[in-house]
Amino acid sequence: QHLLQRHNVIVDRTHGTIENRKKVLDICREHQVPVIGLWVNAPMEACMMMNIVRNHTSRGAADLIPHVAFFDYRKTFVPPSLEEGFVDILKIPW
Repeated sequence: QHLLQRHNVIVDRTHGTIENRKKVLDICREHQVPVIGLWVNAPMEACMMMNIVRNHTSRGAADLIPHVAFFDYRKTFVPPSLEEGFVDILKIPW
C-alpha cells in the first residue's frame, strides 16, 4: 500500500542471502521503487552482545537468539551487491 502511494518504506530485517533479498527487490522493481541497501557491518561479538542487551532491556519479552543462529547466519551470509538491483548500498561500520 505504501509503495503504491510512493511513500518511503523501510524493511527492517536481516536479509543475509540473495534469495531473501530478491523477494523484496522484486516487489520494489514491480512498482518501480528504487531500493537502497543498508549493510550494518557489525562483528559477531557485537551482535551477540546486542542480543543480550535486547533481552535484558525488554525484561525477557525479546527472546534470546541462540548462539548457533549467529554462526549459521555467518556461514550463509552473502554480501549485497548492486547487481541484485539496489541503486546503492551503504555499508555502515559498527
